[in-house]
Amino acid sequence: MAECKRLPKTETNKEQDFDYTPYDDIAEMVRPLLARYGVAILQEPVEFHREGTLTRIKYQYEVINTDRPEDRFTKHNYGEGADLSDKGINKASTIAEKFFLCRLFKISTGGDPDGTFVQVHRNGSPPSRDGSRPVENGRQPDSRPRSQPPQPNGRETIECRCDQCGKLVTPAKKDGETVSVKSILAASQREYRKNLCADCLLAERAKANAAATPVVYPSQSLS
Repeated sequence: MAECKRLPKTETNKEQDFDYTPYDDIAEMVRPLLARYGVAILQEPVEFHREGTLTRIKYQYEVINTDRPEDRFTKHNYGEGADLSDKGINKASTIAEKFFLCRLFKISTGGDPDGTFVQVHRNGSPPSRDGSRPVENGRQPDSRPRSQPPQPNGRETIECRCDQCGKLVTPAKKDGETVSVKSILAASQREYRKNLCADCLLAERAKANAAATPVVYPSQSLS
C-alpha cells in the first residue's frame, strides 16, 4: 500500500467540465504491484439494474493471495454508467473497479466528495427519486428551457424538463460521444415540436419507425 502514490487528474470531461484520473493510470500503477506480491483480484457482477440510459451494477470482489489461495477476502462495490448505446455495462464495470482499487489501496487522486455542491429546490425539498420536481403552490413546474447564469468556466447551462416524462433533460452518450442538452432539445423540437429527454426522443423515433414499416403477408411476398 505504501508503494501506491498519488495520481493526478490528467484528463478532462469537456461536457461537464471536470478533471478526472483515468482508469488506465490506476491499473498501470497497481498491476505490477499485484504481480510482485502475488495478489489477484476477481470482479463478478451480482446485481444488475437498468432504467432508461442508466445502468447500475453491484460487483463482488475477491482479493486472493496467489501463494495461499485459501487466504482471501470479499468486498462489494457499485458502478453506474449512462449511455444511449450499448456501453453502459462497460462504463459501470470500469467505474466500479476504478474506485474499488482507489479505496482498497488508499490511492489519492486529489478529489473530495465534500467539495461538491448539490442544489436544493426553493421549498427545501430535493428532487424526487424519479427525477420530477415537487409541486409548488399546487401548480406543476414550467417545463420550458431556462438558461441559467453563466458558470465560472464561462459556459451557459440549460435546465429543461421533458414534456413527456417530466424528468430533467441531461446530456447523453451516443457512439462514445456526448450529446449536449441543447442538441437533444433541438432535435426533439425539430422532429416532434416538444421538449423531450434522450430516452423519450429515442422512444418516439422507435414508434415512428415501427409505424412506417409496412407489414408484409405471405401472399403479398409471392406476388
